[in-house]
Amino acid sequence: MPVTLIRRHVTPPFVGVAALLAGMGSVTDARAKEPSKDECISTNEAAQTLRQTGKLREARAQLLVCTAKSCPGPVRDDCAQRLDEVDKATPTIVFAAKAAGADLSAVRVTMDGSPLAERLDGSPLTVDPGEHTFEFATAGYPNVSRRLLIAEGTKGRQEIVVFAATTSPPVAPAPAAPPITAPSEPFVDAPAAEVSSGSSDGQRTLAYVLGGAGIVGLGLGAVFGVVSKSTYDDALLNCPSGPSSCNDDGVAGGKSAHTQATVSTISFIAGGALLAGGITLLLTRSKSSALNVQPMAGATAAGIRLEGAW
Repeated sequence: MPVTLIRRHVTPPFVGVAALLAGMGSVTDARAKEPSKDECISTNEAAQTLRQTGKLREARAQLLVCTAKSCPGPVRDDCAQRLDEVDKATPTIVFAAKAAGADLSAVRVTMDGSPLAERLDGSPLTVDPGEHTFEFATAGYPNVSRRLLIAEGTKGRQEIVVFAATTSPPVAPAPAAPPITAPSEPFVDAPAAEVSSGSSDGQRTLAYVLGGAGIVGLGLGAVFGVVSKSTYDDALLNCPSGPSSCNDDGVAGGKSAHTQATVSTISFIAGGALLAGGITLLLTRSKSSALNVQPMAGATAAGIRLEGAW
Protein backbone atom coordinates (compact mmCIF):
# COMPACT_ATOMS: atom_id res chain seq x y z
CA MET A 1 0.00 0.00 0.00
CA PRO A 2 1.49 3.37 -0.96
CA VAL A 3 2.27 5.81 1.89
CA THR A 4 1.70 9.56 1.48
CA LEU A 5 4.03 11.88 3.38
CA ILE A 6 2.56 15.19 4.57
CA ARG A 7 4.99 18.04 5.20
CA ARG A 8 4.02 20.72 7.63
CA HIS A 9 5.71 24.11 7.81
CA VAL A 10 6.78 24.61 11.36
CA THR A 11 7.99 28.04 12.41
CA PRO A 12 11.10 27.83 14.50
CA PRO A 13 10.37 28.86 18.07
CA PHE A 14 13.01 31.60 18.11
CA VAL A 15 11.38 33.42 15.16
CA GLY A 16 8.06 33.83 16.93
CA VAL A 17 9.75 34.97 20.09
CA ALA A 18 11.72 37.62 18.17
CA ALA A 19 8.56 38.99 16.57
CA LEU A 20 6.82 39.13 19.92
CA LEU A 21 9.71 40.99 21.50
CA ALA A 22 9.79 43.48 18.61
CA GLY A 23 6.09 44.22 19.03
CA MET A 24 6.49 44.68 22.75
CA GLY A 25 9.40 47.06 22.11
CA SER A 26 7.27 49.25 19.85
CA VAL A 27 4.53 49.47 22.45
CA THR A 28 7.09 50.33 25.10
CA ASP A 29 8.57 53.15 22.96
CA ALA A 30 5.13 54.57 22.26
CA ARG A 31 4.28 54.57 25.96
CA ALA A 32 7.62 56.14 26.80
CA LYS A 33 6.79 59.14 24.54
CA GLU A 34 3.47 59.79 26.26
CA PRO A 35 3.58 62.13 29.26
CA SER A 36 2.98 60.81 32.71
CA LYS A 37 0.26 62.08 35.01
CA ASP A 38 2.71 64.35 36.82
CA GLU A 39 4.04 65.70 33.52
CA CYS A 40 0.50 66.45 32.36
CA ILE A 41 -0.22 68.46 35.49
CA SER A 42 3.12 70.33 35.45
CA THR A 43 2.86 71.30 31.78
CA ASN A 44 -0.67 72.59 32.35
CA GLU A 45 0.55 74.78 35.20
CA ALA A 46 3.54 75.99 33.18
CA ALA A 47 1.27 76.89 30.27
CA GLN A 48 -0.88 79.07 32.53
CA THR A 49 2.18 80.98 33.77
CA LEU A 50 3.45 81.50 30.23
CA ARG A 51 0.01 82.67 29.14
CA GLN A 52 -0.05 85.33 31.84
CA THR A 53 3.37 86.68 30.79
CA GLY A 54 2.38 86.96 27.12
CA LYS A 55 4.54 84.06 25.91
CA LEU A 56 1.72 82.50 23.94
CA ARG A 57 3.84 80.40 21.61
CA GLU A 58 5.61 78.65 24.48
CA ALA A 59 2.29 78.23 26.30
CA ARG A 60 0.84 76.49 23.25
CA ALA A 61 3.73 74.02 23.15
CA GLN A 62 3.08 73.07 26.80
CA LEU A 63 -0.66 72.70 26.23
CA LEU A 64 -0.06 70.30 23.36
CA VAL A 65 1.72 68.00 25.84
CA CYS A 66 -1.07 67.89 28.40
CA THR A 67 -3.75 67.16 25.77
CA ALA A 68 -2.20 63.73 25.14
CA LYS A 69 -4.42 60.65 25.62
CA SER A 70 -2.28 59.46 28.50
CA CYS A 71 -3.21 62.51 30.58
CA PRO A 72 -6.14 62.32 33.02
CA GLY A 73 -9.45 63.32 31.52
CA PRO A 74 -10.02 66.50 33.55
CA VAL A 75 -6.46 67.70 32.88
CA ARG A 76 -6.75 66.89 29.20
CA ASP A 77 -10.05 68.73 28.85
CA ASP A 78 -8.71 71.77 30.70
CA CYS A 79 -5.62 71.89 28.47
CA ALA A 80 -7.73 71.55 25.33
CA GLN A 81 -9.87 74.52 26.38
CA ARG A 82 -6.82 76.61 27.20
CA LEU A 83 -5.21 75.63 23.89
CA ASP A 84 -8.22 76.98 22.00
CA GLU A 85 -8.03 80.26 23.93
CA VAL A 86 -4.30 80.62 23.28
CA ASP A 87 -4.76 79.97 19.55
CA LYS A 88 -7.35 82.73 19.36
CA ALA A 89 -5.15 85.18 21.28
CA THR A 90 -1.91 84.49 19.41
CA PRO A 91 -1.27 87.23 16.79
CA THR A 92 -0.21 86.45 13.23
CA ILE A 93 1.59 88.72 10.79
CA VAL A 94 2.29 88.50 7.06
CA PHE A 95 5.46 90.11 5.73
CA ALA A 96 6.01 91.09 2.09
CA ALA A 97 9.45 92.20 0.91
CA LYS A 98 10.25 94.33 -2.14
CA ALA A 99 13.39 95.64 -3.81
CA ALA A 100 13.52 97.84 -6.91
CA GLY A 101 9.77 97.32 -7.35
CA ALA A 102 10.01 93.49 -7.40
CA ASP A 103 8.80 90.99 -4.79
CA LEU A 104 11.38 89.07 -2.78
CA SER A 105 10.93 85.68 -1.14
CA ALA A 106 14.51 84.73 -0.21
CA VAL A 107 14.38 86.81 2.95
CA ARG A 108 15.48 85.59 6.37
CA VAL A 109 13.55 87.03 9.31
CA THR A 110 14.54 87.19 12.97
CA MET A 111 12.47 88.48 15.88
CA ASP A 112 14.33 89.93 18.86
CA GLY A 113 17.47 88.17 17.63
CA SER A 114 15.87 84.70 17.31
CA PRO A 115 15.06 83.05 13.94
CA LEU A 116 11.45 83.48 12.87
CA ALA A 117 11.40 82.48 9.17
CA GLU A 118 13.99 81.36 6.62
CA ARG A 119 12.01 82.77 3.68
CA LEU A 120 8.78 84.63 2.96
CA ASP A 121 6.04 82.73 1.15
CA GLY A 122 3.00 84.83 1.99
CA SER A 123 1.87 82.65 4.90
CA PRO A 124 1.16 84.23 8.30
CA LEU A 125 3.78 83.96 11.03
CA THR A 126 2.74 83.45 14.66
CA VAL A 127 4.31 85.87 17.12
CA ASP A 128 3.81 86.83 20.74
CA PRO A 129 1.96 90.06 21.52
CA GLY A 130 4.02 93.09 22.48
CA GLU A 131 6.80 95.20 20.99
CA HIS A 132 9.36 93.32 18.91
CA THR A 133 12.34 94.12 16.70
CA PHE A 134 12.26 92.34 13.35
CA GLU A 135 15.41 92.03 11.23
CA PHE A 136 15.17 91.22 7.51
CA ALA A 137 18.16 90.00 5.49
CA THR A 138 18.52 89.18 1.79
CA ALA A 139 21.45 88.91 -0.59
CA GLY A 140 22.67 92.10 -2.25
CA TYR A 141 20.99 94.60 0.06
CA PRO A 142 21.62 96.05 3.52
CA ASN A 143 19.56 94.54 6.32
CA VAL A 144 16.30 96.23 7.24
CA SER A 145 15.19 96.59 10.85
CA ARG A 146 11.60 97.29 11.92
CA ARG A 147 10.24 97.73 15.43
CA LEU A 148 6.54 96.88 15.64
CA LEU A 149 3.95 96.78 18.39
CA ILE A 150 1.78 93.67 17.94
CA ALA A 151 -1.62 93.60 19.65
CA GLU A 152 -2.97 90.37 21.15
CA GLY A 153 -5.56 88.66 18.97
CA THR A 154 -4.48 90.44 15.76
CA LYS A 155 -4.72 88.07 12.81
CA GLY A 156 -3.10 88.48 9.39
CA ARG A 157 -1.52 91.88 9.94
CA GLN A 158 0.13 93.04 6.69
CA GLU A 159 3.59 94.67 6.69
CA ILE A 160 5.68 95.59 3.63
CA VAL A 161 9.46 95.75 3.92
CA VAL A 162 11.41 97.64 1.24
CA PHE A 163 15.10 96.95 0.66
CA ALA A 164 17.04 99.97 -0.59
CA ALA A 165 20.28 99.87 -2.55
CA THR A 166 23.45 100.87 -0.76
CA THR A 167 23.83 104.63 -0.83
CA SER A 168 27.14 106.44 -1.04
CA PRO A 169 28.16 108.49 1.99
CA PRO A 170 27.06 112.13 1.90
CA VAL A 171 29.50 114.53 0.32
CA ALA A 172 30.85 117.11 2.72
CA PRO A 173 29.76 120.62 1.79
CA ALA A 174 32.41 122.75 0.14
CA PRO A 175 33.91 125.43 2.36
CA ALA A 176 32.61 128.92 1.95
CA ALA A 177 34.33 130.83 -0.78
CA PRO A 178 36.60 133.63 0.45
CA PRO A 179 35.60 137.20 -0.32
CA ILE A 180 36.23 138.12 -3.88
CA THR A 181 39.15 140.53 -4.00
CA ALA A 182 40.38 141.92 -7.25
CA PRO A 183 44.15 142.20 -7.68
CA SER A 184 45.45 145.64 -7.04
CA GLU A 185 46.25 147.46 -10.21
CA PRO A 186 47.58 150.97 -10.80
CA PHE A 187 45.15 153.53 -11.97
CA VAL A 188 44.88 153.79 -15.71
CA ASP A 189 44.89 157.31 -16.97
CA ALA A 190 42.47 158.14 -19.72
CA PRO A 191 43.10 160.93 -22.18
CA ALA A 192 42.64 164.23 -20.47
CA ALA A 193 39.88 166.59 -21.46
CA GLU A 194 41.00 170.16 -21.30
CA VAL A 195 38.52 172.80 -20.26
CA SER A 196 39.44 176.33 -21.18
CA SER A 197 39.10 178.96 -18.52
CA GLY A 198 37.49 181.15 -21.06
CA SER A 199 34.54 178.85 -21.45
CA SER A 200 32.78 179.26 -18.10
CA ASP A 201 29.52 177.81 -19.37
CA GLY A 202 31.21 174.65 -20.63
CA GLN A 203 32.97 174.14 -17.31
CA ARG A 204 29.71 174.57 -15.45
CA THR A 205 27.98 172.07 -17.72
CA LEU A 206 30.76 169.56 -17.14
CA ALA A 207 30.46 170.15 -13.39
CA TYR A 208 26.77 169.32 -13.51
CA VAL A 209 27.42 166.22 -15.61
CA LEU A 210 30.09 164.97 -13.22
CA GLY A 211 27.95 165.77 -10.20
CA GLY A 212 24.96 163.96 -11.68
CA ALA A 213 27.08 160.93 -12.54
CA GLY A 214 28.44 160.97 -9.00
CA ILE A 215 24.95 160.94 -7.52
CA VAL A 216 24.00 158.03 -9.78
CA GLY A 217 27.12 156.16 -8.66
CA LEU A 218 26.30 156.71 -5.01
CA GLY A 219 22.76 155.50 -5.63
CA LEU A 220 24.01 152.34 -7.33
CA GLY A 221 26.39 151.75 -4.44
CA ALA A 222 23.54 151.99 -1.96
CA VAL A 223 21.32 149.65 -3.99
CA PHE A 224 24.00 147.00 -4.42
CA GLY A 225 24.88 147.32 -0.73
CA VAL A 226 21.30 146.54 0.31
CA VAL A 227 21.05 143.68 -2.21
CA SER A 228 24.39 142.28 -1.03
CA LYS A 229 23.24 142.28 2.61
CA SER A 230 19.97 140.55 1.71
CA THR A 231 21.76 137.91 -0.40
CA TYR A 232 24.26 137.25 2.40
CA ASP A 233 21.46 136.81 4.96
CA ASP A 234 19.70 134.34 2.67
CA ALA A 235 22.94 132.40 2.20
CA LEU A 236 23.38 132.09 5.98
CA LEU A 237 20.11 130.13 6.14
CA ASN A 238 21.88 127.36 4.22
CA CYS A 239 24.86 127.34 6.63
CA PRO A 240 23.37 126.02 9.93
CA SER A 241 26.70 125.62 11.75
CA GLY A 242 28.80 128.34 10.19
CA PRO A 243 30.58 128.86 6.85
CA SER A 244 32.05 125.35 6.89
CA SER A 245 28.57 123.77 6.89
CA CYS A 246 27.15 125.58 3.83
CA ASN A 247 25.39 123.54 1.18
CA ASP A 248 25.56 124.33 -2.54
CA ASP A 249 22.92 127.07 -2.25
CA GLY A 250 24.80 128.65 0.65
CA VAL A 251 28.11 128.67 -1.25
CA ALA A 252 26.51 130.17 -4.36
CA GLY A 253 24.70 132.79 -2.28
CA GLY A 254 27.94 133.75 -0.53
CA LYS A 255 29.72 134.26 -3.83
CA SER A 256 26.87 136.42 -5.15
CA ALA A 257 26.86 138.50 -1.97
CA HIS A 258 30.61 139.17 -2.21
CA THR A 259 30.33 140.14 -5.87
CA GLN A 260 27.47 142.53 -5.14
CA ALA A 261 29.42 144.04 -2.24
CA THR A 262 32.40 144.66 -4.52
CA VAL A 263 30.19 146.41 -7.08
CA SER A 264 28.66 148.49 -4.28
CA THR A 265 32.10 149.57 -3.04
CA ILE A 266 33.31 150.54 -6.50
CA SER A 267 30.08 152.46 -7.16
CA PHE A 268 30.46 154.41 -3.92
CA ILE A 269 34.08 155.30 -4.68
CA ALA A 270 33.38 156.31 -8.28
CA GLY A 271 30.22 158.21 -7.34
CA GLY A 272 31.98 160.09 -4.57
CA ALA A 273 34.90 160.99 -6.81
CA LEU A 274 32.66 162.18 -9.63
CA LEU A 275 30.50 164.20 -7.27
CA ALA A 276 33.57 165.81 -5.68
CA GLY A 277 34.95 166.62 -9.12
CA GLY A 278 31.69 168.22 -10.18
CA ILE A 279 31.57 170.36 -7.06
CA THR A 280 35.20 171.38 -7.51
CA LEU A 281 34.59 172.41 -11.12
CA LEU A 282 31.55 174.38 -10.14
CA LEU A 283 33.39 176.29 -7.40
CA THR A 284 36.55 177.02 -9.38
CA ARG A 285 35.21 177.67 -12.85
CA SER A 286 36.04 181.41 -12.67
CA LYS A 287 39.48 181.03 -11.05
CA SER A 288 41.26 178.51 -13.18
CA SER A 289 42.95 179.52 -16.34
CA ALA A 290 42.96 176.03 -17.77
CA LEU A 291 41.70 172.78 -16.35
CA ASN A 292 42.45 169.20 -17.38
CA VAL A 293 39.80 166.64 -16.39
CA GLN A 294 41.23 163.10 -16.51
CA PRO A 295 39.09 160.06 -15.48
CA MET A 296 40.91 157.19 -13.72
CA ALA A 297 39.76 153.60 -13.15
CA GLY A 298 41.28 150.68 -11.21
CA ALA A 299 40.24 147.20 -10.10
CA THR A 300 38.68 148.38 -6.84
CA ALA A 301 38.35 152.15 -7.24
CA ALA A 302 37.60 154.87 -9.76
CA GLY A 303 37.90 158.65 -9.86
CA ILE A 304 38.98 161.72 -11.79
CA ARG A 305 42.14 163.78 -11.74
CA LEU A 306 41.91 167.53 -12.13
CA GLU A 307 44.90 169.50 -13.32
CA GLY A 308 45.03 173.26 -13.67
CA ALA A 309 46.08 176.55 -12.15
CA TRP A 310 44.58 177.49 -8.78
